[in-house]
This record gives sequence, structure tokens and C-alpha cells, in this order.
Amino acid sequence: MLRRLAFVALLLAALLACRSKESPRGSSSGAVPTRKPTSKADRPSVKRTPPIRDTSVQIAGGGLVVHARLLLSKLAPEDGVRVALSVASASALPSGAARAHDWPKTLHTLRVRVTHGGDVRTLRVAEEPRALPTSLDGAGDLHVLWLDGAALSEERARWAWSEPQPELLKRVGPRSLQLTATFHVGGQQVELETPPLAFEVVEPSETFRTAAALQAIAGKSLKWSPSRALEREVIDDLDDNRWFRFTRSGPGYDMDVADILVSPAGKVVDSDTFSHFTCVAAGTLVSTPGGAVPIEELALGDSVWSLDLERGRRVATRVRGVVHGRTDSLVDVAGLRVTAEHPVYANGAWTRARDLPSGSSLLTTAGPLRLGAVAAFSERRAVVDLSVEHPHNFFAADILVHNKAMHVPLGSRTERWRGVFARALARSPAPSE
Repeated sequence: MLRRLAFVALLLAALLACRSKESPRGSSSGAVPTRKPTSKADRPSVKRTPPIRDTSVQIAGGGLVVHARLLLSKLAPEDGVRVALSVASASALPSGAARAHDWPKTLHTLRVRVTHGGDVRTLRVAEEPRALPTSLDGAGDLHVLWLDGAALSEERARWAWSEPQPELLKRVGPRSLQLTATFHVGGQQVELETPPLAFEVVEPSETFRTAAALQAIAGKSLKWSPSRALEREVIDDLDDNRWFRFTRSGPGYDMDVADILVSPAGKVVDSDTFSHFTCVAAGTLVSTPGGAVPIEELALGDSVWSLDLERGRRVATRVRGVVHGRTDSLVDVAGLRVTAEHPVYANGAWTRARDLPSGSSLLTTAGPLRLGAVAAFSERRAVVDLSVEHPHNFFAADILVHNKAMHVPLGSRTERWRGVFARALARSPAPSE
């Protein structure tokens, strides 16, 4: 009996040893990656960084919901205040629908009130800003503003205050910020004021460096050249670390993105790099000298029709890269199904598919085509990222598209903040945080 038990024990030990050598379940190498290279965040053993700080407030009225959120809640005087403003419709919009937002007029009515103890400063821009009108889609209309005592900025535009306040951020200590504006949306005017957003101004030191100094440290850790820092996407976490985001053009006209986490003292805490690309739905026909070919059947070296925009003539070019993947969301542009950021040639310029207004003039092999409306839809689909040689464009579904990626922040494009506050390595906050 003892011998039989010993034999059973040995057999079980052998079986367990064999099982420990097997590949984990679900680790089949046949899966098609949708992200390249694999992020650290995709590995189960990754150590998560502190949660991103969430200071968001909201106000609703007149059929609108406005959210405001600080990117940095603790800052040096020279950092300036960065705030994200999301304007959305209070009721759900039909798929593909949008409401016009006269952003220049809204911006001209903006009042920024900064309170420091009993000192209250109110700021407004001196002249109506020269900015493009925008629109509210299902996720709303997002603007990231940057302000100091001299001016208000958005991306590359800068507008001086009517009454500059050079001492606005000079003194250290806690402050609050409120935004008041008359929002010009869909022909209506709605005045709303956000609840206060609390932040603190801190004296720069060896233990708390300026955002510019930390960005330089983050950039040096990249060893990328050249790269571009996305200054509007500098955010902090609950430990006052700063996340910096950089991009560069990658191989095959893709885009490489790096997120670098730096402590207030200037130590690189962690990093995450990934690539993204724009895609066309599988099954889409691509124009070639030999006839239309489904995009998934094209291979390296194949010839496709392209358009030399400088000379205004159709030319043959060669495929230099094909990447297969999957996506959960696409947009439909006159029968062409692509990812929302895919550049389409319209009105004489390259424009993201999701930003194409109704009535845009597209370009086909037969000439101009008037666009109706762009429709967005959610559907799990196979997609193909196609890269071609000069002039780096091709005809998909007979519509001229580019093969160069445009930056897409990490995170859902249908989410309120459009990925500005999304970092793959940051863990979700606990209920008590």
C-alpha cells in the first residue's frame, strides 16, 4: 500500500512539473497585435505608478454640461496654470451628429477669476481671439488652456489680457480659479460659471523643480532625436510627480509616443513608449495600376496609384509597409471606413477623418466628390495600416488618403478628456484617494 501511495505521489509531482513548463493560457502567438511595441502596461507583472490627480469640476445649464480640470495642481510661478475645458451637450447626440460651437466668441466672453486669500484678480482677453470655430460631437468639445499674468494660450495661439497681472503667480500659497463664459453653441448663448479649482504655487527648489526643468530631464532620458514635447499634456499624479509626453515620426510614417514620469526633484520614475498608426478597414479596395485590390491583399513592393499634389498628376508608387490589426471604432467617409484620425485630402488640405465637415470636397480618381456627413460607429473590425513611398498617399475606396499618422493621445477618443489625462502605467485611484 505504501509503495502504491509513493508511486501516485511521484506521478502527481511529474504531472505538476510538466504543467509548470507549459505556456500560460491565452498566450497564443497567433494573436494579431493592435499596439506596437507592446507597452509595459500590457504585462501582468508591471508595477503601477500613482493615480493621476483628478481635480475636475462640472456645471450644467441651457442644455450644456461643462467640465473643467487642472493639469497641474501644484506649480512654480513660471509654470503657469493649465486647465482643460470640456463642453458637451447635456443630451445624447445621434451617431455622427455634432453641434456647432463658435469658440472665438465663447473665448472672448471668458472671465478667469484667481483668488489668493482676500486678493481676487479677474482676467479677460483684450480682443476677440482669432481661432477656428469648433463643434460638439458625442464626446464634447475639448480645449486645453494655459494662462499666466500676461496672457491666455491655446496650442500655438496666445492672447494678451486686457489688464495684465504680472504679480498673479509671483507669491507662493494656495489659490483658486473659476471660469465664467457665455458659450455660443448651436445658435444659443449659455452663460455658465465653474466651481472653484484649487491649486498651489510653490517656490522652485532642488526638491520641486519647474515644469520646464523637469521636461528637459524627461527629454534627455528619451535618447530620441528629434522629438517634440506635447506641453499641453503635462499632468501630475497624487505624489506630485509629472507626466511628460513626447512624439516623433516613426518608421513607415507611423508615430512613436513616449510618456515619461519625473519626480518633483528631477528623478525619472518610470516610462512607457508605444506606437500608433492610422488604419483602413479590411475589405476596402485600393486603386492600383492592375485594378482595385482589397487592402489586406497588398504586399511589400506592390504598386498602387498615388497623386503627386505638386504636379497635379497621378503616379504609381510602391507599398513599403503593411501592418494588420483590429479596432473597435471607425468612421465612414462617403463609403470609406477608416480610423478617426486618418488623414483624408479635403478642401485642398489633409484633415483628420473625424474633423471633416459636411460639404467638404474630397478627391477621387475621377475628380472632386462632395461629402455628406461623417458617421462614427463602434464595431470590432480588422484594419490595415498601409505605408507607401513618395508621395505617401493612395486611393482607398477611390478617395485620396495619406499614410502618415496624426497624433492620437493614449485613451479613448470618445472619452471626455480625449486621452489627455490617460497614462497606461498609472493605476486607477482607490475610493479613498
